Amino acid sequence: MIDSSARKNVETKKYNGYLAFLPASDTMLQEESPLTVCIDQASQDYYRKYHNRDFCWFEFKHTPQNQPYRFSIETKDNYLWILIQFLGSGKIEITPALYVKDGIVYCYHLYNQKKSLSLDPGKNWFFLLGIAEHHWPDLAAEYPLLQDIGKLDTTDGIKRKQLLGQTAIQAKLMAALDSLNRFEFRPFSLSFRLAAWNLRLFNLVFQDLKAPEKPQEDTLITLYYKATRYIQENFREEDMNTAMVANAMHVSVRKLYNSFENRPFSVMGYLQELRLVLARDILRDSQDTIASIAFDCHFASDKHFSRLFKKRFGKGPNEYRIAIQGNVSFKYKR
Repeated sequence: MIDSSARKNVETKKYNGYLAFLPASDTMLQEESPLTVCIDQASQDYYRKYHNRDFCWFEFKHTPQNQPYRFSIETKDNYLWILIQFLGSGKIEITPALYVKDGIVYCYHLYNQKKSLSLDPGKNWFFLLGIAEHHWPDLAAEYPLLQDIGKLDTTDGIKRKQLLGQTAIQAKLMAALDSLNRFEFRPFSLSFRLAAWNLRLFNLVFQDLKAPEKPQEDTLITLYYKATRYIQENFREEDMNTAMVANAMHVSVRKLYNSFENRPFSVMGYLQELRLVLARDILRDSQDTIASIAFDCHFASDKHFSRLFKKRFGKGPNEYRIAIQGNVSFKYKR
């Protein structure tokens, strides 16, 4: 409940965001799943918050700052967050760090109870809507892009990115936000009205949400591993070359080259390595001639093969075979 003195104090506040109908946070008591804002005392009038067991609503509208501004939000539960960045830019501490800019809606999830935000100098205005974890399965069932919500690990153990998608702020979304100007604070009915309003927002945001583009570095890493796997599966093909690999990956030769930069082998170097290892394995327990092994492993000539083999393993093919099998007389040994 809000006493008369507190209500009078609320009316003097000059907060003019979409959640201006809410009392200041220090005048309103709420039950369950507290949403705590860790912010300096001087900035208490720059935000409004509200929550129930299903959702969290938070809005921050700050006057210009000359330096970066940091604060954090703490919750007891895990949430899927919709962040609408109206003005300014900053960073949200998720994996990897999310750098936000104005005019964009972001959707992300995290398990950290403390959410750190760093706002860049200048005006900042954003709106946050949090959806409690117990709603995630039903939410994912309705919106396909949210299928990965809560799955922080992939099957190969790689950490999944917590940013699920983003989209530009559209006119229909602004109209939905403008409708909040007609809301009034009523202790009993407000939670129900906001929950109904959420459905309108979900339909606008989740239908337009686009999966985040992979950074160039991530794309090249993925390409590198796909290409090496393809080479491993096809290195016995006689006509295997860089162009064939690039074509199989549906990329240009240049992009394929770029994905192998700063790696132990180039594209053809990796192909050569696999063929040399195969030849070494054949030498260990066969009596085939060096020329035959060189031919079977697709080297240009037995001399070329012998030179590469010695450079790679420190011994020529014959010397290596004698060391492994002993001093056996081979009928066709070079």
